[in-house]
Order: sequence, then C-alpha cells, then structure tokens
Amino acid sequence: MAYRSFVAAPSGNMCPSLIGSRFLPKASAAAVEVEDAQGSSSLKDIICKVLEVPPDDLAPDVPLTAHGLDSLSATSLSSALAHVVSISQIQLLADVTLQQLDARAEEAAATKAGSGEAKVSERQDEARCMHQM
Repeated sequence: MAYRSFVAAPSGNMCPSLIGSRFLPKASAAAVEVEDAQGSSSLKDIICKVLEVPPDDLAPDVPLTAHGLDSLSATSLSSALAHVVSISQIQLLADVTLQQLDARAEEAAATKAGSGEAKVSERQDEARCMHQM
C-alpha cells in the first residue's frame, strides 16, 4: 500500500478510498522493497533505505532533513514507517531525529501493549471501514 488515497468515514476513521485510485502512481521498486522489509527492519534500516543513506552515516541526533529528507521522501518515509509509528510528512519535515522517532515508536508500542489492543489485519480494517460507510 505505497500510494493510496484516504477519506474520512462517518466515524472519523480513515479508510482507503477506491475513488480516484487510478490517478495515483504505481509503487516504485524501492517502495515495494521498503514495504517487504517492514516486518523485519528497524527504524534506522527503513530510514536508510528511503533516504538512500548508508547506516553508518545516519546520526541519531541529526535531523532527517540534514540527511536529505524532502517533501517527496517524507511521503515515502511516512508510509514506510506506518506499521511502527504514526507520523505525518509535515511532522517528519519539522527537524525530527532518529532518536525522537525511536522514542515515539517505543511510546506507541507501550500504548498498544497497555491497552491490550488486538492487531487487525489490513483487510479486516478495510472491511470494517467499508461496513461503517
């Protein structure tokens, strides 16, 4: 799901929209590689793949914009990180560092574990959203 448009469902949740999806570009090979690697990659690995930066060059306390993050790569990175941490393109462009993303991911994981939230597959989530409409 590299590129997909979303609309707000009546309940306020964001659901994939099939309207206009033919106008969106197909996922590039790099985006597919990042998506395939998401299950086993760390935040640093994903960021390095999207920004095309060697892992040794990615400093944890330096803003991602200093490593070449721009508005287009922020879109790709936001999508690639969606399974780990929810962050928008605008938030990524606000001088976010790897340390800050790690802290945010740990916070999100603790929140999920604390609430006992069951993991719902993407298909089940889409079906639930469609049913609500």
